[in-house]
Amino acid sequence: MPEYIENRHFITSDQYELSTLGTIDKTGQDIILAVHDLYGSKENFAGLINNAIWAKHKVSVIAFNQRNIGDNVPTRIKNVGILVNDIIDVITALKNKYEQQRIVLLLEGFSCGLINLLLEQKPLIEKVIFVNPITNSNGIRFSILSKIGIGFGFLFNLNKILKIHIDYQLLSQN
Repeated sequence: MPEYIENRHFITSDQYELSTLGTIDKTGQDIILAVHDLYGSKENFAGLINNAIWAKHKVSVIAFNQRNIGDNVPTRIKNVGILVNDIIDVITALKNKYEQQRIVLLLEGFSCGLINLLLEQKPLIEKVIFVNPITNSNGIRFSILSKIGIGFGFLFNLNKILKIHIDYQLLSQN
């Protein structure tokens, strides 16, 4: 069972410890769970966590380091499925400990692409906030050859048309 150890870390269902940044106001109404981009860290959200306006409105902001990031123990397994499971475990741990508070997901960069998998947890998540699709320049590494390849691909496929049928009547129905 996933667990949250206050001001220290989350323990996932496979007993991995994810270090955290931020505290949760037990009297607050909302918890913003910030998920950083690839090659990012929980410190990406330090300004948001230490924001006096959030504290005044009793909104808690908490971030955690993903596996193999920062002060977490390095692991050999690196894949998106584990990241999704870790996020779901963190959400579950928060909801178990703070049942009355609403959980708002703040997804940064690559983690925005995980939204369809995370929305399966809809009963536990109240809202979702997306921040910049690309926030970390280390996430995209282009060599000179890849840039040339993208350029040639653009030039030689310029006149190709994608045939997509859109049923506007179906689209406009409420």
